Order: sequence, then C-alpha cells, then structure tokens
Amino acid sequence: MSLLQTIGKIALNRLRVKRQLRIPVAVQPITGLRRSPIRRARRSALGARIGAALAVHANVPKVAYLRSQHAIYRATAPHDVLAPIPETEIDAAGEFRVLPLADERHPNDLLDVSEDLGRVPSLIAAEAAFRRNTNQASALVVARRLEEQEGDLRMMERRAREIDEQLERSDSDRSAAVTARIQSVDDGSTRIDAPVRVPSRLRIVLWRLFEVLTMAGESVSCLAALTNTSGLDPTNLTAEWQNGAAPSIIGWAVAAVTISALLFVICEWSFARIGAAIDSDRRRSFNLITGSAALFFITAVVGGISFLRAQLGGAGQVSIGLACIYFVVGATPLVGGALVHLHADMLSAAREEALAKVGIPNPADVALHLRTEHEKALATERDALRTRRDVVSADIQVLHAQMHGAEQALRDQARWDTRVVQEFIDSLRAALAKDAKYYDYYACKWDKSALLPILPIEPGPGGALLPIGKRRVS
Repeated sequence: MSLLQTIGKIALNRLRVKRQLRIPVAVQPITGLRRSPIRRARRSALGARIGAALAVHANVPKVAYLRSQHAIYRATAPHDVLAPIPETEIDAAGEFRVLPLADERHPNDLLDVSEDLGRVPSLIAAEAAFRRNTNQASALVVARRLEEQEGDLRMMERRAREIDEQLERSDSDRSAAVTARIQSVDDGSTRIDAPVRVPSRLRIVLWRLFEVLTMAGESVSCLAALTNTSGLDPTNLTAEWQNGAAPSIIGWAVAAVTISALLFVICEWSFARIGAAIDSDRRRSFNLITGSAALFFITAVVGGISFLRAQLGGAGQVSIGLACIYFVVGATPLVGGALVHLHADMLSAAREEALAKVGIPNPADVALHLRTEHEKALATERDALRTRRDVVSADIQVLHAQMHGAEQALRDQARWDTRVVQEFIDSLRAALAKDAKYYDYYACKWDKSALLPILPIEPGPGGALLPIGKRRVS
C-alpha cells in the first residue's frame, strides 16, 4: 500500500512540474525554422525500483548495473543537433561523470575567422569550417549587393540635389525677370501695345449678304432688259410663263445672273486696278488704262441695259431722262456691290491679321512657358528619383534585416542545440541518480552491501583508517 502511495505522489509531482514548466525568454528562438526535439532519458520511479530490486536480487554489482543503464540511456542521445555532446561514464565508485571536451562551443559560435580550430574536435572543426566558409560567401554576396545599391542610392541623391539646385536657380531667375519687367513698365522703357481688335465674323457675314443682295438687284434689272428684247413682257412674267414661255424666261434669268455676276467681277477688278495704281508707282499707267477700260465697258453695258429698259418703260419711245434714271438704277448696285465686296475683303484681311497677331506669343510668355515646362520635367524626374531612392533604401534595410535575421537564426540554433544537449545530460544524470538511489536502498535493505563499490578513504593526519571487514557466520 505504501508503495502505491509513493508511486501516486511521484506521478502527481511530475505532472505539477510539467504544468509549471515554461521556456525562459532568453532561450526562445525567434525564427520559424524547424528545431531539434528535446530528448530526455526518462526513468520512472516504479521502473527504477523494479530494476534495482532485480539487479540486487541477481547480485549484479552496482557499477555494472549503472553502466548497463548508462548504455541504455546513452542510446537515446539526440543525433540531429550540431552542438557537441560530451562523453559520459560511470567511474569505479559508481559516480556519473561528464568528460569535458576540448571546446564545448557550438559550431555556429566558431564563425570568427581569427578563431583557431586546431584544438576543436575534428567533426566540430569540420562543421565550423563549413559554416564559416558559407557565412563568408554569403557575406561577400550581400556586401556586393549592398555596394551596388548604395552606389545607386548615392547617384540618385546627387542627381536629386542637382535638380533641387536647378529649381532654386530657376525660381531666382523667374523672380529677377519679373522684377526687371515691373521696373521697365514703371519707368516707361517698355511700350505697352494697344489691345488687338478682331472684327466680328457676324459682321463680315452681313456684308457678304449685302453683296449678294446687290447682285440679285442687278440681275433683276438685267432680266427685264433681256426679256424685253425677246418680245416678252417683263411686267407680266406670270402670264408669259403660263403661255409657254417658261424655257425663255429660265434661259434669260440664267443669262441675267451670269451677266450681272460678270459685270460685278469686272467692276470690282477695275476698282482694284485703279486703287493699286493710286497706291503704287510701278505700272501705274497700265493699271489706270486697264481699270478705266473695264469701267468704260461696264458703263457701256449698263447704258445699253438702261436704253432697253427706257424703251420698255416709254412704250417704244426712249427719252434721255428716263434712260438716265435707268442707268443710275442699274449702275448703283454694281458700284455699291463692288465697294461692299472691297469692304468685306478688308474686314476679312483685318480679321486674319488680328488673329495672326493674337496667335503670335509674347516672348516673355514663351520664356515663362518654356521655363514652366522645364521645371515640370525636373520636378517629375525628382519625384521619380525619390520614389526609386525609397525603394532602394527599403531594399538595403531588407538586406540588413536578412543578415541580422540570419545571424540571429544561427545564434538561436546554437542556443537551442546547446539546451537540447544540456537537457539530455541533466535527464541522464537524474535517471542514473534514481537508479543508484533505489539500488542503494535495496542493497542496504537486503544486507548486500558487498555489491556496492568500495569508496577510497583519504588518510587523516594521524594515520590511515581501514574498514573493518564483516565476519562471516559459518
């Protein structure tokens, strides 16, 4: 019954310890790499009791028993760690001993180039050399990459500073130019032109419409004279149209419009020739003669048309007064239409000249526009450089973080592997101590002290003390 109570207390204590066990922050790795599992040499109290009792009952010496248990526990040592596992043994006195290594550091702790690997065990030295070469190669690659990115960063910063200086100079030049322009306007050295007046398009259209109306009036006057020569009554063309004279009326109408247009063109041409002769000294006689001839021809045509109309109006009797009236009525649309045409042309030319003058930019405005466009291009380039600089800076920070993370991962691995080894050694010591405790208990209980190892006794200052042997009962 006491044995069962002892077993229950031990189990409860172990469960309580497991629940309260937490890994200290100092030994918690920060990386997400797969870690080696912690292996412990486990020995239950019940198993230690039974094993010790059987060993004592079979008269197995304590040293041999502990060495056999040590071999069993040692077989469970972790094999997937890089930390050196020290050798352990059971000495002649039955004590658990850990044989110290020449260097107990982890291979990741031997990455320093100045570190001498001669006194490190061969396997640890080989692993440390491999890790050192790998670390140096990766450091060279990262250093080359960092040098390239830092060179690009310096170049972009230099270009950004140059652009800022150019923008500052441009702003100062703009301010100086504006100040000089204001001063020139104040002192009157700069002449301010009057605003350009552009003739309205509607005005030109109205003058052109008036020109068309004058041509229509001249065409009506010419139609009356032409229809009269063909025996038609121009005062009653509706009746003539109904009587079958439609083709003649249409033909004479076309002829009247054509003659009126030709007379209009000739009149305008003659005015233009005479005006050119007045304004210019070259070929003045020729222009005057041709223009006068054209006007004489128009006068003759208009006079003939007036005679025909006077004949129509006087019922065959032509009077000079009536002919003059018809001459004035026929010549007025031609002269007025020519003058209207010249005025409309003048307005059109003035409009084109004004639009061309308005379209010509001011040199100061052109310079300001070019300066503004140049500043926009510089600002765009500067913004692009700043964006690229931020990206390169972020890449540099990422590289530094990766290097620090890699170093931290190596340190974490070394710390974790060392902890795994220490946990195993501690568990091995605890398991063997448990076996030794119960072995001593049963050896003393069953009076088999001969199975226990003889401890050496150090001699005192007064002499040596020897153990008294037990008497054998015969």
